[in-house]
Amino acid sequence: MAPKNIVLFGPTGMTGKVTLARAVDAGYNVTVLALDPENLPANEKPARVVHGIALDKEDVSKAVEGQDAVIILLGTYNDYGPTTLLSEGTQNIVEAMKEHGVRKSGGLPII
Repeated sequence: MAPKNIVLFGPTGMTGKVTLARAVDAGYNVTVLALDPENLPANEKPARVVHGIALDKEDVSKAVEGQDAVIILLGTYNDYGPTTLLSEGTQNIVEAMKEHGVRKSGGLPII
C-alpha cells in the first residue's frame, strides 16, 4: 500500500517548494515542518503546518506523528557557516520515525 500521509522537512527551500507542489498535486496529505510558514508557496497548501525547526525534538515529533512516510530536504540556503541543522535535524527525524513507527523515508511514487 502506498503511503498517503507524508511529512516534508525543508518545505520552504527551492527543492522543498517543488516537492510540496508535486506531492499535493499527486493527492498526498502533506504535513510540513516550517520555521517560517509565511515562506510556503501561496498556491500549494499542505494539509497541515507544524511551526517549528528540525533541531527541536518536540516539533519534529509533532510533525511525524500520524505519518506514513518522511521526506527530508533540509538545507541552509546560502549560509555556508558551521551548522548542526542537517546532522542533528536528521537525527531528530529518525528518532521521531522510530517513536511513531514510521518506516519509510522517501521512495514515494510519482512525486
